[in-house]
Amino acid sequence: MKATAPAGGTCAGRPCWSPRPNGFRYDDRQLTPTGTSSLDLQAGDAGAARIKMGGKGDHLTMSSLPVQSLRVTVQLLDSDGTCWGSSFSSAQQNDTGRFKALSD
Repeated sequence: MKATAPAGGTCAGRPCWSPRPNGFRYDDRQLTPTGTSSLDLQAGDAGAARIKMGGKGDHLTMSSLPVQSLRVTVQLLDSDGTCWGSSFSSAQQNDTGRFKALSD
């Protein structure tokens, strides 16, 4: 799967990105440009930071669900090439409409 949450810009007349007490939130209910509806970034100690992404629709490029191999790696890259990643070996939900998991 590949999706973006562009820096700057407006979504429904408001900034797409907004600061939160421990991080930032991206909110685009129009799902432009690649189907990402939300992205929550929460700071935390090593191993306790949290990233949660939501997306749907025809613009979201991904393989079909359910995921066949339950060894999933997720990476978040910023425009400078910094990478955050996590691995998932089990899922809380894995069906034709949704994949939801907590990292190992």
